[in-house]
Amino acid sequence: DFSTITVLKQFNNIAAIGAFSLIDGLQMPRKIQFIAALSVAMSFTTAAISWRLQVEPHQIELFGSKKLKIDVVGLIASSYGVIAIFMWKQTYRIIFKPKDSTTLTKNIEIE
Repeated sequence: DFSTITVLKQFNNIAAIGAFSLIDGLQMPRKIQFIAALSVAMSFTTAAISWRLQVEPHQIELFGSKKLKIDVVGLIASSYGVIAIFMWKQTYRIIFKPKDSTTLTKNIEIE
C-alpha cells in the first residue's frame, strides 16, 4: 500500500544525512565520523533494498496524461541507492584516505 504517509515517514533518512553533515562539519574525531558514515551507509543501503523488493510499484500520471507516468517507488529506491553509494565512498575515504575526505581541515572565517 502506497500513500503520502509512506513517503513522509522517510524524513528520518533526511535527518541522518543532516546529522552526518553536522558531524563532518564540526570536525568530530575520525572514529565518530566512521561510525556515523557506516551507520548512514547501512541505513540507506537497507532502505534502497527494501523499497526495491518490498514496496509495490506505484505510478503517478504527470499533467493528467495517461501516457506520461513516473514510477515513484523506483525513483525513491534509486535515490536511496545513489546516497548509499556516496556514503560507502565516504566511509572508505574516512578510513583509508583521510586527507582526500571532504572533512574540513580548518575553520572557515567569514569576513
